[in-house]
Amino acid sequence: MGNAEYELGLVKWFGGKTREGKQNNFGFLQSMNGEDIYIHKQDIISNNLLNPDDVVIFEIAEEKGKKLAKKLYCEGDPGGVSINIFLTYLKNKKNYPNFFNSSNFKKGLVRFFNNHLNEENLEFIHVVKEEIQNDINILEILKESKDWEKLFPLLIQCGEIDTHLKNGFPLHLFPSGYIKKHENILYYYIEGLTEIERDKYLIANLSKIPTTVFLVGIVKKIIINEDLISSKYEEINEIIENKFRERDQQLPEYVNATFSSSFKNSNDYLSNSTIWKMLEPLLLKKKIYDRKNNIENFFYNSRHLKNKIDYFILTNLFSLIQAKNSIDVVYKIFLHRLWEALTKEDIEINDDALFNLFPQCNTMAHYSSSLSCEAVYWPKNKIYLCRGKECKSPKVKPNNSKHYLDFNIYDWFEYYGINYFDEDTPAKERDFPIKLAGYFNRLKEIFNILHCRSCKNLMKPDMKYARVEYIEYVSEKPVKRSMAAAYRATVFECGLLGCDRHNQKHYINHCVGFGCNKIIDSRDLKVKCDRGLYICRGCGGCCADHGKTNYIGSCPDCGSKLDLFERQTSHHHSNSYRRFNNGERTVKCSNHQCDFKITENIPKKFYLATCLPVRKINN
Repeated sequence: MGNAEYELGLVKWFGGKTREGKQNNFGFLQSMNGEDIYIHKQDIISNNLLNPDDVVIFEIAEEKGKKLAKKLYCEGDPGGVSINIFLTYLKNKKNYPNFFNSSNFKKGLVRFFNNHLNEENLEFIHVVKEEIQNDINILEILKESKDWEKLFPLLIQCGEIDTHLKNGFPLHLFPSGYIKKHENILYYYIEGLTEIERDKYLIANLSKIPTTVFLVGIVKKIIINEDLISSKYEEINEIIENKFRERDQQLPEYVNATFSSSFKNSNDYLSNSTIWKMLEPLLLKKKIYDRKNNIENFFYNSRHLKNKIDYFILTNLFSLIQAKNSIDVVYKIFLHRLWEALTKEDIEINDDALFNLFPQCNTMAHYSSSLSCEAVYWPKNKIYLCRGKECKSPKVKPNNSKHYLDFNIYDWFEYYGINYFDEDTPAKERDFPIKLAGYFNRLKEIFNILHCRSCKNLMKPDMKYARVEYIEYVSEKPVKRSMAAAYRATVFECGLLGCDRHNQKHYINHCVGFGCNKIIDSRDLKVKCDRGLYICRGCGGCCADHGKTNYIGSCPDCGSKLDLFERQTSHHHSNSYRRFNNGERTVKCSNHQCDFKITENIPKKFYLATCLPVRKINN
């Protein structure tokens, strides 16, 4: 190519057919300064076809006031073209940053290196190696090539990684395989830095440093920066858990040696707060699995578990079960403790960790993404149902074939021998964990309502219920206790001193009317039936006795009976049409001076054959 002035460009388009069907013999390039340059086939030195975004090298000429390309070489041409393209790039990259930093050129350049920079092209390797001595930043482009692991030792004078690091060689320019091969040397280099230098180096190279290097640094307590630990916490926790499971992880020898020398007994783990934080949940589950009777002490003395709802549930359920309490007593005492913990804000009902024990299913996701599967079996049709809808992916059947660290609540109950009435056909009335799933779901749905409307604090349940006796372990000995358990809580009050609603009692429940499920809240409902129960605004229901005599229901505003109306249409519609088309039926108060009516989201109750009389009205 001699000493002529060449420049680089990218092919925009070339060839194609004209409207008359003839083949075009020309195209356009994008030059380094962004101009469109005309290129004719006769000015292409080789016979290679030009494709869009190909890197080409050419001379600029001018004819009749227009710029065009002459003596164009493609990157695939033989000889020294690849070297000339590389040197021309180095010569011009600072002067034309917009062109050389564009994504199209960078992709083309990486493709160019992939095609030409290899062990067979030794002359090119030699030129690149010499240029790297002058400008190490050339490696920023080269490291994107597909053979970087092979090219690195050909381009860099290979010695110990420690020498490169001490000479200031940037860590991100090392191939990942090279770092992994020498990660023990990398660790000792980091260990030798001062604390300030170390934190600065770790932050700058966070994504390139192997997780095992961080792990050893934490074990040896040379990495104590909380932000750094948090950035790698999940990956390190996975390694710790896999070691606990005794899985073969093929960890580097220096990692295993560090563990052996640092943790010779259980007290050594206690002295390392980060590692102990990762071990505590694993050890608690092991105690439950081994049926130890000191799990409650372990949980409440824990530094890290007390605010995790899944471990709160496991501890409080299985400490009571291990003490041989009946399931009915376990249920009552557990719900009492649950309310206490929620009131004190020790745990959070919307903590996603709840799904570790009570998994989600697609059917409940239809209602809300925060609800767990609560499938019950319908023997007649041999299907599972979640809230009346078919559940095609029930999560309530146990599977003890997995590791106990992966157990959900159904696996744990199965492991403890608390089985379904029939393993393959769980029924909600008979199954404790499914009942709990439904309880947690309902609690999530009404949780905001359970807060005081004045001070916004969570109200506490009224504890004045029948006393419940239960057994718990104290110093590993069974002791009988008694408490007024707040299970099935329906009366709540604000416990915050100074609140203007302090100690005011409110009745909160949900309506059990067919297809209703609205909230019964005494703060909103003022009318009661003569049985003393509030009348629901969703369906007009109040109690079972009145449900047998007053099928339609009563008005929650004035107490009068409700009337049920159905529009008559000119076309015949099936019951299913009327059932699923709001507005076909309407409910109004029989008292003409009262404006109460239900016109939208009509509950299923009003479409039952027993819900009579139905008054017909014309369109």
